[in-house]
Formats: sequence, C-alpha cells, structure tokens
Amino acid sequence: MAEGDLRAAGLSRSKILAMKDICVRVNEGKIPSTALIGQMSDAEIYTKLLEARGVGMWTVDMLMIFALSRPHRSVAALYLWRIAETAKKKSLSK
Repeated sequence: MAEGDLRAAGLSRSKILAMKDICVRVNEGKIPSTALIGQMSDAEIYTKLLEARGVGMWTVDMLMIFALSRPHRSVAALYLWRIAETAKKKSLSK
C-alpha cells in the first residue's frame, strides 16, 4: 500500500514507518509467526518484538493478553485481563 494511501487513512508518518519495519521483519523471519510466538517464553517474545520500531512494552503486553491468553504481570495488563475475562464469562452465560 502506498504511503499516501496510509496517510489518507489517518496514519502518522511515524506509524507508517513502524508498520513498514514490522512488515520487513516478518518477511525476513525476524518476527516469528503467531504459531511460533505461542511456543516462545515470555522473555523471548519481549526480546524479539521490542526490536521492532514502534513496538513497546504496552504493545507486547496486549499481544500477550489478547492474542496469546497470557496475563502479564503489570498492573495495567492484569486489570485489562480481568475485565476481558469477566466480559467473556458474562457473554457465555447468556
């Protein structure tokens, strides 16, 4: 997708550069597939993903919680995990 199209969609130049870096890393095998990430330790996941431009602790925390179902140890992440689990239980009980 052209940078102009991404800008028109409301993405900042910084966000576009981050997305491009992530795509390059995925294509080069530097960011593993979801299946492989699921087999990695928490420390390995943080090490790999934090190398990418625009990926910080919060981003990895959210991946750990919502994509890998691994509640993290930070207070904010644990709080979000509890909210998500409560909502899921309520929706399943209806």
